[in-house]
Amino acid sequence: MKRQIIGVHFESLRNEAHVELNEAVIAAIDKHNPAQLGIGDIYAGYRQLVTTEISLLDMMHRNGFTMEIHAQDRVCGRIFHGLADAVNSGLNHFDAGKREAAGKLFVLFERYGHITARTPDEETAVLDNFLRELASDTASDPIRTLGLTDWTERLAQENGKFKELMQAYDSEAAQRPSLRVHAVRTDVDRALRTILNYLDVVTTVHGFVFYELLVNELNAVFERYRNIPVQ
Repeated sequence: MKRQIIGVHFESLRNEAHVELNEAVIAAIDKHNPAQLGIGDIYAGYRQLVTTEISLLDMMHRNGFTMEIHAQDRVCGRIFHGLADAVNSGLNHFDAGKREAAGKLFVLFERYGHITARTPDEETAVLDNFLRELASDTASDPIRTLGLTDWTERLAQENGKFKELMQAYDSEAAQRPSLRVHAVRTDVDRALRTILNYLDVVTTVHGFVFYELLVNELNAVFERYRNIPVQ
């Protein structure tokens, strides 16, 4: 049996493109009579799933926590790198005492490596440990010697803000729709494929022009989304 409807890898589409494709499918089917097409019940369920997907995607776009967290992460990163640069500069200081202080701190920075290259959860935990070591007797004297107390205090302050944002984000876990979007997309794809398989069969078997007009419209939609960038 020759397939009438062209294939699209719905799973590979970006969220926005996935919604756009399904909205176009709905617009095409609505032009015909879903009940007469024989897809009334499954189509109603499919439409509801698409509505849910759109709602969840809107929630994702309105979630300001993610943007705030990334912005605060960049703030912490700039301060950390600024502090590291000051220590590296101290290694070449004309004052021997400051060179020695910078050398002690340099060992600490080397041990922790590129803290800001870690995931947000890992970064804030490692920064906590790093700041505790900076506050220890071993590091506090070199910091004062180099005049970097304001840097360490500011880093602790901004890391505190970062932690507060992460905690607030975690407390909103039940409201985060990203995982639910994936689950609903799977349901949407399953419902759409059920509809398409039905239309493919009846069009092939019966050859009704009524179905063929819709299939041609759907193929035009799917053709637009076959070669767009994946996620």
